[in-house]
Parts: sequence; structure tokens; C-alpha cells
Amino acid sequence: MSADPHETKKSRTNPWETASLFSLLTFAWIWPIFKKGLGKDLELDDLYESPEAQGSEHLANQLSRLWEDERQKSKDNGSNRMLHRALFRLCGMSFLYYSIALGFDEVILRVVQSIAIRLLVKSFDSTANISQKEQIVYAAIVCFSAFFHNVVIHHCVFLMFRTGQSARVACSALLYRKTMTLNYSSGKDVGHLMNLMSNDCTRFDYGLIFIPYLVIAPLQTLVYIYFLYDEIGLAMLGGIGFVFLIMPLQVVNGHLTARFRDKIASQTDERSRIMNEIVMAIRVIKMMGWELTFANIIDRIRRQEVQALGKRGYLRAFFLSMYTFCNKLTPYLSIMMYVVLGNRISADKAFFTVAVFQNIIESMVFYFSSAVGSGGEVWTSINRLQKFLLLEDRNPQTLRKHIEDCNRNTAKVCLENATASWADMPTLRNINLDLRGDRLVMVIGPVGCGKTSLLHTLIDELELSSGRCEVTGEITYAGQEAWLFAGTVRENILFNSEFDKQRYHEIIHVCCLQEDMDQLPNGDMSLVGERGVSLSGGQRARINLARALYRNTDVVLMDDPLSAVDARVSSHIFDKCIKRYLKGKLRILVTHQLQYLPQADHIVILSSGQVVAQGSYKELLEQGIDFVSLMEGGENANEVARRTSVGKIDIEVVVERFNENDIPEDNIEKIIEGSVSSKTYWTYCRSGDSILGFLFVTCSFFVAQIIVTANDYWLSHWTTAEENYITNSSSPMTTEFSYFKSTSVALLDPYNYRGEEQYLTIYSAIILAVIISTLLRAIVFFWYSLQIGINLHNKMFQSVVRAPIKFFDDNPSGRIMNRFTKDVGSIDELLPPALYDAVEYMLQTFGVVVVVVMSNYYLSIPAAVIFTTLWALRSVYVKTSRDVKRLESVAKSPVFTHLAATMQGLTTIRALQSQDCSIKAFDEYQDIHSSPWFVFIATTRGFAIWIETLSVTFLTVITFTFLLFVEETSAGVVGLVIVSTLTLTTNLQWAMRQTAETENFMTSFERAIEYTELEPEAPWETALKPTKDWPSEGGISFNNVYLAYGDKDVLKNLNFEILPKEKIGIVGRTGAGKSSMIAALFRTAEPRGSIIIDGIRINDVGLHDLRKNISIIPQDPVLFSGTIRYNLDPFDQFNETDIWDAIKEVQLHDAVGHLDARVDDGGSNFSIGQRQLICLARAILRKNRIIVMDEATANVDPRTDGLIQSTIRNKFSQCTIIIIAHRLHSVMNSDKLIVLDNGLIQEYDHPHILLQRPTSELSKLVEHTGTSGSAHLRILAKRHYEALHQQKSPESPNGVICT
Repeated sequence: MSADPHETKKSRTNPWETASLFSLLTFAWIWPIFKKGLGKDLELDDLYESPEAQGSEHLANQLSRLWEDERQKSKDNGSNRMLHRALFRLCGMSFLYYSIALGFDEVILRVVQSIAIRLLVKSFDSTANISQKEQIVYAAIVCFSAFFHNVVIHHCVFLMFRTGQSARVACSALLYRKTMTLNYSSGKDVGHLMNLMSNDCTRFDYGLIFIPYLVIAPLQTLVYIYFLYDEIGLAMLGGIGFVFLIMPLQVVNGHLTARFRDKIASQTDERSRIMNEIVMAIRVIKMMGWELTFANIIDRIRRQEVQALGKRGYLRAFFLSMYTFCNKLTPYLSIMMYVVLGNRISADKAFFTVAVFQNIIESMVFYFSSAVGSGGEVWTSINRLQKFLLLEDRNPQTLRKHIEDCNRNTAKVCLENATASWADMPTLRNINLDLRGDRLVMVIGPVGCGKTSLLHTLIDELELSSGRCEVTGEITYAGQEAWLFAGTVRENILFNSEFDKQRYHEIIHVCCLQEDMDQLPNGDMSLVGERGVSLSGGQRARINLARALYRNTDVVLMDDPLSAVDARVSSHIFDKCIKRYLKGKLRILVTHQLQYLPQADHIVILSSGQVVAQGSYKELLEQGIDFVSLMEGGENANEVARRTSVGKIDIEVVVERFNENDIPEDNIEKIIEGSVSSKTYWTYCRSGDSILGFLFVTCSFFVAQIIVTANDYWLSHWTTAEENYITNSSSPMTTEFSYFKSTSVALLDPYNYRGEEQYLTIYSAIILAVIISTLLRAIVFFWYSLQIGINLHNKMFQSVVRAPIKFFDDNPSGRIMNRFTKDVGSIDELLPPALYDAVEYMLQTFGVVVVVVMSNYYLSIPAAVIFTTLWALRSVYVKTSRDVKRLESVAKSPVFTHLAATMQGLTTIRALQSQDCSIKAFDEYQDIHSSPWFVFIATTRGFAIWIETLSVTFLTVITFTFLLFVEETSAGVVGLVIVSTLTLTTNLQWAMRQTAETENFMTSFERAIEYTELEPEAPWETALKPTKDWPSEGGISFNNVYLAYGDKDVLKNLNFEILPKEKIGIVGRTGAGKSSMIAALFRTAEPRGSIIIDGIRINDVGLHDLRKNISIIPQDPVLFSGTIRYNLDPFDQFNETDIWDAIKEVQLHDAVGHLDARVDDGGSNFSIGQRQLICLARAILRKNRIIVMDEATANVDPRTDGLIQSTIRNKFSQCTIIIIAHRLHSVMNSDKLIVLDNGLIQEYDHPHILLQRPTSELSKLVEHTGTSGSAHLRILAKRHYEALHQQKSPESPNGVICT
């Protein structure tokens, strides 16, 4: 499948692969992207390709080999961790190298930095005897270690991201390759696959970063314990004990996170599956008026999903707040214990303890907790992926032989005692066929007899349970259900084959497509839309056939390609294409068009999965086969032989009228440009539907930050007071501590020293306030974020189901599903923590600046310079990052669209042996997506390094300002400022990046909001409420009715009346506007003029009042995955007896078995004819006065057609019936017939009256069926006319011509 023009991108070599060491270390190689992003909105062509080593094909081949190797090993050792080991072998060594580098940074550099901080702070103590040179050395170590930590950590994270990207791309590609071999009986649907790719595979992107801390964090803690013990002795047990006390919580966190993740994933799977079915079947759902009921189903699933999301959100809230308050609580516990043990606290000890515990908490509480959580999620995702990869593959049993000498007469299909089943339902029994050479073989039989299953056996879609199948020669296949992908008509026909002008136009002619090409706006370069939504059913069927013919193979399998076209086109295709163009090939044609049987070289009659007869037409007649009943409405062989060509255009005069590159612009997904507006943020804040809730969240952030800053300030104040007291007090020092000992005036120094009790008591109260405020802040925030996600999804879903059909025609299902999977997932799970961090760390940064400036007002100057530079750098980063993230989101949609198209056309793809082409296209889509993703992680890490370099510069300025320019400064102030500024080096870049990340995730919110503001179709209910029994009669009147798609009228000035209980047929060639009349009646597109039903203008009533009172049996039968009961009565409106009566009416009781029989995705385990009968049973259950049949008998055999006609006469005798049909005999007994052409009514009267005029349009259509067929149709029309007028006076013999 070809990529859409807007989705292709020019190749740009990635400079990372050739960059110098300095450029790699500083990320200077990515700066051109920032420079370009400043001057314009970035496009895909502006971005670099992902490195070659991360190409989808390369990684998929590696992982496929490792996966197969591990599967073989598992057979020997019984292990069930195959994918886990395969991924480790793919990415494990690089992951270990990066982990070792990360361990060096955390265990060596950061420990050295903490020790240097202690020595530096101690050097400012008035009692210390340390030279300025030593102070400079300590300061240099602090600053240089901060710089090297900056370089190491971000390069390690960048490389970890690349490793995660490799794992994601490899797993996605492996999943796609699995679909190519998947057995249909697996029952997996598009929604499940999309969720695996959009959620489970993307866990690798972020999940690997923290996993090394499962080892690094405990190791770093052990090193810190040694130095803490050396400094404060057993008092370190206070903080360390608490850290180890909460360690089991990390395990619980990991377990619960994995558990909630699994629940969320399963519910998201189910929601995605139902949502995908809704999108695919939206026409039928709207025509049935089922939107609200499906909305209730989605709402029920979403509620269960939200319950799991809420639990995970509150769990995340607890651990995020725990990270914040543990930063303050753990040093407090050790300091309190140190003082209680009778020691006097000093600034160097206090702030060394603070610095050490900040690192321990960062590693053990945040990183270790995140490692456990993300590790659990990754583990769960790998298990889910492995479960899918272990699903049963189809097992090709057909012995295939190639024809070496190109002699088509050696083509052969042989079946010996072949038996096969779909799931537990027997389909074929003991089939024996031997078909060879240049022959036209026709396969006939009633609905559900196994005709399609027979073809599926030949292309290995249906596995034989016994017997043998052999095919000699290359096979091509045109399925009964036409499959088209989003692309041009030409792309759908060529299907990755080379363009051969002569052969291409020959096929266009023999498939009767030339007239359609002339009508399309851009000829064969016109875009057909996803699933060919812009084309009629007949056009889709002929393009589907043309694709099969273009393969130029030895054996051609055609599954009823003639049923979807009118009589004229049918005769053209059979004569020009099947008989002439394909002559010399072995042609196997499944058909219900029995008038062509005399021209078959061999006929196979199937019944209940068995061959009941086979042979030539003459041989079968001699066997006593009753062709008279089978061929009712057909014609004899002699008449067919004498039939003249109906083609109007000779191959020789066909010229190529369209330039190769003249491809129209596709319906490109809108990319929102510019920065995320303040209006978007305000919309997000208001989406919680609670102003008080929003205000409470806002206040909680400010109050919590004030308390956190007060905690730091109070510790500095206390240690400064202690230093002043020791230095200046002449009274004796007291080292004994007791809460029960009152503080006497003698213990207070002249500088208002308040005593350890009071300082510690206030310190304890502040710590308690920190715990309460941070917990409350996090819980309230994630509760409010959850409400936003709930409300947004509800509004988006309501908006989408209220959107007109044109919206679904214009937007591929992958694009819509991307909003409901990836974007909703981002809003639910990624945006809240990013926004939480952004607000929290920006406030922390502001708090640090306040502390620094309060320590020395002159530091406000470098602070202003640094922060101005930082904000300018952030502006550059956000502009580029936002564009790149939006491009990444847009580039993701084609991956899903391609996957959905593949699953829908999997039978065709595999039959045409196009798996490699489809896999190649998928790899290209992945590589296109990898480009913005790689640039995104590179820009993120580059920005982080530059921000932290500026932060280290600020730290250096502050540190050396205290050393060189401030004469007298207390150690407490220096400790507070340096430790606070040191946290700034990490927190500031994280705050900046999280503000940018928030803006990036806000693009998902923007995209979702866009879907909440879709222009809706007409209201479901209006002030005009028809009575419950409306329509009670069923009279319909069209008055000056027009219908337009875009600017083009497809129905033009229709004026006619249908009397109650009349049976009206509508005929016309493909594209004449027959289905558009149905669209006007159901208002799936709003008509102009007036359509009146029982005295009420349909434009004045609500859509549900209209649609629920008209039954439709659609052209493309739609079933939903579930059970037979669910498909007939999804909302439990009818009792079991009524349902069984409807099933028996359509004679499906034997095929169904029981009401809880499984229906696969799209009803794939039923033939199209059976699906059509199930849709008829739905109509019987609804008991409406108006019945619309949109070519409902196109895919059934004549006997079943007769059954349907009988059912219509008996069950719908009191109903008004509108029938669109290609089989003229099914409408010859109509009360009146409408002949349409190019959106105009050419004729409207009883068929018999119209046939009295030799020049009438109906007469011309009837003549295309041949002499005997024409005579039979005239007899049918006359009989019905005479029966109709037995009880009333005859009408005028002249037909009514309407224009």
C-alpha cells in the first residue's frame, strides 16, 4: 500500500552519526533544528532521519530472528519468558553499558559532591580554621561535579530513550508481521492491536529510563550511609530507617501499578474495540438510531477504565507527594534524633544531611519507585505482547507449484477429501475437485453452503482438518467484500505493482471502469478514501476485481464480483473480462448470477459444505439437475453467445489523460500551528466543571510551596542561631536535651536565641504541615485531572457520534482511533503528572530564587541575567519542541490507519502474496514516525544540558560570590543557598522541560478539543414529536428534492410520491444516485426541498424519531463482534421467542445453532449472504412501517433471493417497501419502479407500463439480460400488474416520464 503524498518525507541524513565528540557532548548537532524552528513552523521534511541502526526493517529482522530462536529454546527448557529474553538480546548490552555509566555518576560523582558541600559549608563556620584556597578547591569540586553530572546523566538518558525507541519499533514491527500470519480463529480485532501498539509498545519509550535505579539506588544509599554515620553517628538511623521503612511501599507501588496498568489496558482494549466497530459501522448505527445505546456501552466501559485510572492516579499522587515531603522529613528525622541524643546541630552537619538525603530520596523514593512502577508496566506490556505473538498462526497446507514453462494450460487446482471448519462450525466436507488448464469454473449454491470457504481453502485462509489441497500456478483473488485502502484509484489497482500502461487500460476497459473514471474529479488519480467510502458499492467491487486481474496470474479466483453491479455492467464484465480477457487462465467464479451457467466449462454445486454435483452444464442436465428452478430469471447459453458488446470505449482509443504526478491533495490531518494558547489552558482548567475545585487546586500549590520554603528557611535560621549562640554567648553550653525541661532565661543569649526545644518544636510543626499540604495538593490535583479526562472523553465521544457521515468519510478510522487511544491516553495518564511537575518545580524554583536573593540582594543581578537567558532558551526550545511533538502525533496516525487497513484487507493481501509490500509500507510509516521522535528526544536532552549548564553557572557565581565578595556570612545561610541552588540545577531544567512537555501533551488536548467542536448533524429530537405509531400508513412524498456532496448535486429535483403499503423498486447503473436517495431519506446528508412521510416533513422531526421508525437492510451487511443475540437485539428489547421466530423466517436456524453463537469481528465467520439475512432478521424484529433494502439481495443465491422476496411479501405486506436492486427480477413485481440516471428520475411507473415503451430506460436495461431473460422479466411485470389491478381499474398504459 502506498503512502499518501502528504505523509512521505524527503530523506535527510542524521548528523548525529557523523558529529564530532564536542558536538555529541554538547548536542550542538541538533542546534540547526532549533534555528530552523525559530524561523518557521517545522515540517517533516525539515527533520533528520532516525539513525539507520534504528530502522524498522533492520530492528524487526533482528528481533524476529531472536524471537524464533527463543521460541525454539523454550521448547527445550519450558521457559515462558521468550520475548523478554529476545528483547534483552536485542537491546540488553547497550542498556547495561548506559546503566554502568549512570551508576558511576550516581555513586561516585554525586557522593563526592555531597562531601565537598559539607566541607565548603563548614569552612564558613566562625570556628573553622580553613584557608580561602581550600574553600576555592571545595567550591570547584561542587561546581565541576555538578557539571559532569549534568553531562553524564543526560547522555545516558538520551541513549536510554534510543534503546526504548529501538524496543518499541522492533516490537511494533514484529506485531505487524504477526498479523500477516495470524489465524482468523484467533478472534483478535483491530482495536486490540491498536491498543497494543499505541499503549503497550510505547511503554518502552519511557519505561527503561528508571530501571537501572533498581540496583543503583540501593548501592548509592549504602555509600551515603557510611558517610552519614561518620558525620552524625547513629542519628542517621532516623532518616535512613524511614527510607528503609518505606521501601516495602515501593514494592507495593510496583505491584499495584502493574495491576492497575493491566486493568486499564484491558478496559482500554475493550473500549478501543467497541469504538473501532462504531467508526466502521457508523452508517448503520446512525440509520438504526443506535448512537445513544452504543454511547451507553462506551460509557459503561469507560467508567470501569476510569475506576482503574483513578486508583492509579491516587497511587501516583501519594508517591509524588511522598517524594516531596520525604525530602524534608528524612533530614528532619536524623536532625531531630541527633539533637535528642544530646548533640548541638551545626550548619555543615545539617546541610550535609539535607544534601545527602535529597540524593537518597531522589534515588530511593523517586527513581527507585519509578523503576518499580515502570518496570512493572514494561513487564506487563511484554507479557501482553508475547501473548499476542503466541496466538495461533495459519497453517498453509496447500501444496503450491510454480509453472516454469509459462504454459497456462498446466494450471491446476486439486482437492482430495478436503474437510475444513471455521472455529467449531463445519464448513467443507470431503470436497473432491480436479480443475485444470484454460477453463471457466462456476461455483454455485445457497447462502452459507461454503462457496467462499472453498476459495479461502485455496488461498490458505481456511485450514484443512483433513484431506489434501494442491495448486499449480500463481493465484490471484478478488474477494466478495471489496477491500480498498486510502489512496488513489490507480494505487488500489496497481497495489505496489509496476505500472504497465497498456495492461492497465485494458483492465480499466474490461472491468467497465472507464465511464466512472470520466466522472471522478481527477480520473484514476482521484482519492477513494478509507475503505473506498467515496465510491459506490459497484465501483468498489470493480476496482477490487481490477486489482486481482492486474496481477496477471495463472489461476484467478473471483468471489461473486457480479452481484454488486447492474445488469448492463454485469454482462460487460462477464463477456469482456471473464470470458475474453482472462481466456487461457484457470478461472474459478463463485456466483449467484445463474444466467451465465451455460457458458461455464465446469460447474460445481455446493450444499451444506459438500459438492452435490459437478460437471459441464450439459452433463449436469443429463444428471437431472433442476436448472429451471435454479435459473429463474436467467437466460440460455445461445442467447448469451449472441449477446453483443455493451462496451462503448475500445481499448485502442483509451488514452492516458492524467499525468503521473497529478495526484490531488489528500484530506490532510490538520496540524494546529503556533503555541498552545492561554485559551487552551483555560479550557483545560475549566473542563473539570468545578470552579471551586480549580481554585482549591491552585491554592493548594501555593500554600504547599510556602510551607516547603518556610521549612528550608527555618532550618537555616536555627543553624545560624546555633552558630551565633556558640560564638557569642558567655553562658555555659548545655548539651542535655529534654522536652520536659523548661527553658530558663539564663539559656537565652542576647541575640534572642530561643533554645533547641522551641526551634525543634516549630521545625516539627512545619514538617507536619509539609506532609499534610503536599499530600492534599497531589490528591486534589489528580482527582481534578481525572474529572477533566472523564468530561473530555464524554464530550469528544458525543461530538463524534453526533457528527455527520461526511466527517467519517473525510477522516480515516486510524486518525479517529488515534484521538481515542493515543490522545485520550496522553490526557488521562501523561498530561497530569507533567503538569503537576511543571507547576510544582516552577514554584520550587521561585522559592529558591527568593531564598538566594534574601541571602544577598546583590545576587538578584546574576539571577535576573541567568533567568532571562533561561526563559529565552525555553522559548526557543518550546517553539521547536511543540512543532516536533505535533509532527510526531500526526506521523503516528498513518501507522494506525495502515494497520486498520491491513486487518480489513488481510485476506486480499495474503492471497495476492503482498505481505512483503505491506510490511515494507509499515516499516516506512514507522521510520517516518521515528524521525520526529528521535529529533524530539534529542532536542529534549540538548535543552536539558544547556539549561543545567546555565544553572551550574548560576551555582558557580553564587558560590564564588560568597567566597570572594562577602566578608561575613553565616554557615547556615551558605548551606541553605548552596544546597537550594544545587537542587536548582536539577529542578530548573526539569521544570522548564516539564512546562514544554506539558505544552506538548497539550497538543493532544487541543486535538481532542477539536473533536469536541465538530459541526453536528441535525438534532436527534426536536419540538415536533410525532406520535408513537408514526408512520402509521407509510406514505412518502419527494418534492423538489436535491442532495449534494460538497458542491456537486448528486440528486436533482426529485418529485414523486409513494403511496402507503406500496412496494417501490429503484434501478439504475452504478453511480446513478440510488444509494443517495436512501441518504436523503435517512438524512445522513441533509437534502434540500422536502420529503414528507405521513404528512410530516422529515426535516422538522428529530433524526432519532425519523431513523428509528424506518428499517434498513444495508448494501454492506454489518455485524458486531459478540453473539447472534447481541447482533439481533443488542439492547434486550425482545424475548427469545421473537428472536428465534425472526431467525426462522430467514431460515438461518440451522446455521446459527444457538443465540449465544460467537460472531467474530465484522461477522467474518459468516458469509456475506448470511450476514445479509441476519440484517433482514433485524428488520423483522423492528416491525417498522417503512422498509428500505439497499441491494440487500446482491450477495445471495436465487433461492435465498426468493426466500427474501417471500419474507417481504408475508412479513412486510402492510409496510411501504423501497428496494434498490441490481437484479431486475427482484423489482419486477414492484408496484412502481424508479429509473435513475445521473441523479435524475428518468421514469417512474409500474414496470409493466414502462416496458410497453421500447425506448424507455427500463426497456434498455431489460434488454441487457438477453432475449429469454428479457421475456421472463416482462412476464413477471405483466403478471404482477394484472394481479395488482384485479381489484381496481387499470391505469393509463402510458409510462410517466419524470425529469
